[in-house]
Amino acid sequence: MAAGTLVGLIGEAMALGAKQFADRAAAFADRLAESEDPRVENLLYVSFFENMDHMRLDDLRLIAERLSPRARGMLSEMVPEVDAPIGRPSRRK
Repeated sequence: MAAGTLVGLIGEAMALGAKQFADRAAAFADRLAESEDPRVENLLYVSFFENMDHMRLDDLRLIAERLSPRARGMLSEMVPEVDAPIGRPSRRK
């Protein structure tokens, strides 16, 4: 629940123009992705990346382009649209 709240706060801040949160969100996700603990990996998938599905696609891509390859792959599994070609019709803003 806390990670979901964190994603919500990051999304709100980025929507208001505070794009520096993309760097912070990516750093947080990268640290979690380095863990070999399956509980931490599950937290990253379910509580963090899954909640990112509700973010604006442009903001989500800002975060995604800053992620390590491992974290980016995890995000792509949860939110495949992040890797869709720009300009492709989307259900997002």
